[in-house]
Amino acid sequence: MTDDKTQVPLDEEQPEDIPDEEISSTQTEEGASSEETSSPIVDETQVFYHKTISRLKREMLRAQKENATLKEKLKHSEQVSSQMGQSALESFKANALTLMEKAKAAKKHAHEVSDIESIVLADEELAKAAAQWQWAQTVPLPSQQNPEESNASESQEDPDPHPATQAWVLKNPWINQESSLFQGEKASAVISYATALEQQLVAQGRGHEINTPSYFKDLDTFVRYWDGLQGGHKTMKPVTTVAPTKGTPSEGGQKHKDALTADEKEICRTMNISEAGYLKQKKALALERAGQF
Repeated sequence: MTDDKTQVPLDEEQPEDIPDEEISSTQTEEGASSEETSSPIVDETQVFYHKTISRLKREMLRAQKENATLKEKLKHSEQVSSQMGQSALESFKANALTLMEKAKAAKKHAHEVSDIESIVLADEELAKAAAQWQWAQTVPLPSQQNPEESNASESQEDPDPHPATQAWVLKNPWINQESSLFQGEKASAVISYATALEQQLVAQGRGHEINTPSYFKDLDTFVRYWDGLQGGHKTMKPVTTVAPTKGTPSEGGQKHKDALTADEKEICRTMNISEAGYLKQKKALALERAGQF
């Protein structure tokens, strides 16, 4: 007995047809998902740029305000410096005049008591004070700068200091704001004097003398006057009286004109001092200004 099994052929599975609408819908959803993934990156980039630009604008405005503030402080400092310089120079003149009055009083007292030695000393002090007073009249005062000139100078870059100026500043650290020895009042007075001196040299056609040894000797002389004024009228180094010797060279080997101007002769007449004594002190003062002691 045979057991035949009849094999029934299986039907092949046919792929289901997917409507076009469903395919389109699926692609749309995938595209939307992709856009949702990239959108936050784009937004973060825009926010970053926006914040960066805003920060730069704030920094620029702050820098502009700080620059304006610094300019105002600089202008105020220049005004104060000019005023201090004028005040210092006027003080020098007043100091010289005071010394003259004291010398006159000392000479008068010496005559009253018939003290010959005191008369000689008083006459020498009077001549020295008169020479100092006359020199004080020639010290230039700093001129006020016009606003237009100030604005024009602000627009130009400051040139590098002259090598001679740098060397002088190194020898005088009290004028350097970055130095621990800085003295504001003294520095302002000397800077104002230097400015006025340069203006005077330029006006006289001697601008080439700026930053020369003679220029810095003038500054050193002014510094000594300033220090002397602050120290109590010790503005000049005392001059020792030496009897003249025939045929000897002039003091310090320098040649000076042995003549007084009309104004100087008038001073001698008014102060009742000898022209020879005045001339001697004038020469000593000239040597002092030249840095020769």
